[in-house]
Amino acid sequence: MGRISVFGAALALSFALTGAADAQERVTLGWSGSFNNDLFGDGKDRWRTSSYATSLLRGPEWTGALPESFGEIIEYRLDSSMIAPANLETPAPGDRPYAGTYTLSVNTHFQRSGYEFSLGAGVSMTGPQTGHGSFQREAHDFLGIAAPSDAVLDAQIGNAYYGDASIEVARPFRFAGDVNARPFVAVEAGV
Repeated sequence: MGRISVFGAALALSFALTGAADAQERVTLGWSGSFNNDLFGDGKDRWRTSSYATSLLRGPEWTGALPESFGEIIEYRLDSSMIAPANLETPAPGDRPYAGTYTLSVNTHFQRSGYEFSLGAGVSMTGPQTGHGSFQREAHDFLGIAAPSDAVLDAQIGNAYYGDASIEVARPFRFAGDVNARPFVAVEAGV
């Protein structure tokens, strides 16, 4: 399937998801944000170097449990991430290339027969058009740490758009007191 048709399919699914529960009034159920940076762990900035994700959840008023209907709860998610070789100045031959990405997705969450489901579709943008390489270089120069070299940024993943899809199935279990387990299986396709 070509990039344009994958994008079209993702767009069609997002419109289907957002229109699925129009019969009920939607409210904002919450939002979240998550930032991570490899530098915080061991002082080295490499591989999945940095990311920020934010989500907005909308649906009918929360009852304390996921609804049983597909499309009642909709999550709008925006993810921005930078993936880099182990060495930002002179990477080893064969190390992963630099990649800046933005991903916009629409997801729905529901439950049936004791299982929780999450289905999503979106589109990802990659390459220099994201501006991530320039931003990381400026931020690292400001902080006085190694910045991506011209060679690293010249060899980065190119400008492109990709369709994304995901599905997750989970089975939560409650043990004694507040002890819970939530084993799950997830499959993702796309970047």
